[in-house]
Amino acid sequence: QANGVGALIGGTIGRAEAPTSATKSKLRAPKPQIVAKTADAIGITTEALAGLRHGADLAGVGNDLLDSSLVRMTRTIAQAAQGSGTAVRALDQLGLSAARMLDLTPDAQIKAIADRLMMIESPTMRAALAMDIFGKQGAKMINVLAGGAAGLASAQAEAEARRVEVETLQAQVSELAAQKGELDAQTAEHAQALADLHAHRSCLRTA
Repeated sequence: QANGVGALIGGTIGRAEAPTSATKSKLRAPKPQIVAKTADAIGITTEALAGLRHGADLAGVGNDLLDSSLVRMTRTIAQAAQGSGTAVRALDQLGLSAARMLDLTPDAQIKAIADRLMMIESPTMRAALAMDIFGKQGAKMINVLAGGAAGLASAQAEAEARRVEVETLQAQVSELAAQKGELDAQTAEHAQALADLHAHRSCLRTA
């Protein structure tokens, strides 16, 4: 019976460690320490960066492009605050104050830019402003920003929910593994006890 329970738990652990295709994408993520290091370099929280990366992924934009765009955006805002021509014009055309933007975190900055950028009706002007703010690859960021601040916030919330789900799954796997270890130990003890009993009975028969 113990073996049967152990096998059942082992099967459960196996299923937990080998998720279905629907959940594999949730488990494929950069190592937390790598994300944290990049987030620190940008000046954003790890959770906020992970959420923005998730939104970028949904829009078909890779992590490297998103990260470099965020770095360029923060640099553009800093230059605008110092009066740099191109940077100032780009924010002015979006109706954003460089001084006020400088007081925001990068994820708040990109959300403000997303809302204003999506108000620009001309696709050509929108692409040009995106390039002024995010660099040469800025036009590719338009799809990431298409939902405005609400769209980015939604992606961040979804990424956080997935993170919690993965952590919960990992905790369950650890707990099941510990339970299986205890059952294996009990099974071994029972087996040894039966072996000792059998040996004792054999000795009595021969006595």
